[in-house]
Order: sequence, then structure tokens, then C-alpha cells
Amino acid sequence: MSSFRIPGLLSNQHWATLVDHVLGYGTRAEHVAARATMWVEVERFVVHRARLPIGPLTDDLEVRRNIAVSLLRRLEQHDYRHLRLRRERQREYRQGATWWGWIGMMARSLAIDEARRSRLNLAARGEPYRWARLVSLDPAVFDETQREALGKALDFLEQASPEELAGYLSALQDTLSRDAGNGAPDVPPERDPRAQKRK
Repeated sequence: MSSFRIPGLLSNQHWATLVDHVLGYGTRAEHVAARATMWVEVERFVVHRARLPIGPLTDDLEVRRNIAVSLLRRLEQHDYRHLRLRRERQREYRQGATWWGWIGMMARSLAIDEARRSRLNLAARGEPYRWARLVSLDPAVFDETQREALGKALDFLEQASPEELAGYLSALQDTLSRDAGNGAPDVPPERDPRAQKRK
């Protein structure tokens, strides 16, 4: 994503000097100011601008903030190793990506990791995402028997292992998908009024 499409963020051309200051090529004050700018700008980009391939999580600001922090920590790990390598490649004219293009690529990679770890993703690793559908229910609408059944289900969910939970949620999602696809529960053909009308 090019910088002209990201209003309010520092343009790509400013980042070479800024990264040099982050890496310590300058005064201590310049390093501190450049590092603070990098944290603010990258966080703003990831939270508000980056296109992340993570389904319903893409609108979750908390998830986006987690991704931004992971990205910034990666940039700073091992004495800014990723930033140093990037600057060396730029000096040798081997780094073609713009600053925001590079940050966007890293953000997408980390976003995929974040989505894979999400409790809303029911798919096993290597499978396409399969998102859980959350439905909020008011317990006041249930009668006593339904409340008791709901309590047992919640107890199971709290105590279940990750494997048991994944199996339970997968089966529930399959059931809900089947019901949504049919529009109604299964009815034998002889009792289905639609089938009788067609005769």
C-alpha cells in the first residue's frame, strides 16, 4: 500500500533517515525520538490502514493492536536486526519494497499467525479458516430446564481440553450451517407440506 493512500502517516521517503536514527546513527535524542515515531506510526498503520486477510478479526481493534505490537517487537528484536538488514539492502539497491509495503507484508504474515491462534478459528493448521459464529443470548428467555442444560454446557466448555472444545464447536458449527442451508429442520417428505403441494 503506497504512502499517498495513507493520509497522516509519514511518507516512505522519510523512513531511511528515521531508521538510521533508530539504529543509532545520530544523537541519543534523535534515537529516542525516531523510535517513538516508529512505534506511533507503525501502530497507526496496522490498526487503521493495513489490509489483513483474517476474516471477521479484521474489524477487531484489539487484535490489530496485538499484531502491531508483535510487529514492532520483531523490528526491535536482536538489536534491530530486521531494520539493519533492510537498510543494508537499500544501500546496495537490493531492497525494492517501500517502507509501508514492507511493513504491510510483515503485518499480513503476523496477522495470519494471530488468526490461526484465535479461538474463533475452528480450522486445524493448514486448513482454510473456519470461523465460529457468536450468538449472544439473554438467559432470561430460557425456562428452568433450558437454564440447567445451558449451565451444564457452560461447565463442559470451561473444563474441556482444547481438542474436546474444537470437536464440540466444529460439530455445533456444522449443525448450524446445515440448519441455515436448509432454512428449516429436516422433515420427512410425507409430512412436508411443500412436497404435498407439488403432487
